[in-house]
Amino acid sequence: MTTRKPVEKEGGEHKFNMPKVTIDWKWRHDKREEDCKRLVKQLEIAKQNALWAIERLGEAEQRELELQNQLDDLKRENEELRKENAEWEATFELFNNAQTRAVAEWRKQDPEGRRLKLPDMKDLTLWLITELAEARAKMKD
Repeated sequence: MTTRKPVEKEGGEHKFNMPKVTIDWKWRHDKREEDCKRLVKQLEIAKQNALWAIERLGEAEQRELELQNQLDDLKRENEELRKENAEWEATFELFNNAQTRAVAEWRKQDPEGRRLKLPDMKDLTLWLITELAEARAKMKD
């Protein structure tokens, strides 16, 4: 980098040999003012966007809380339904086991020679009632 050597003036002052540059200060002032106004406008928009984002975040948090509550309710309901289903399954198993034992007994007795057929529920029930009545009569004697 080269430096310019000052030229000495009368009275001991120094003056650099540079071309004279004139600046239109009013134009620069207007430009700065315009830039400041634009910047203020941009900051206001940014502030509005930030406030909107905060509001939306609050709404999102509220919605998340509502969804979490719904999820908890659904989990509780699911657990209750599973318990109820387990009760129904136990009842079905009990009924199915009793019916299987009754059909096995019916086949063992083979009242009508239909070993490979399942009995009609009415016929099976009547047969079981008859068997029960006979067993009670024997017990009384």
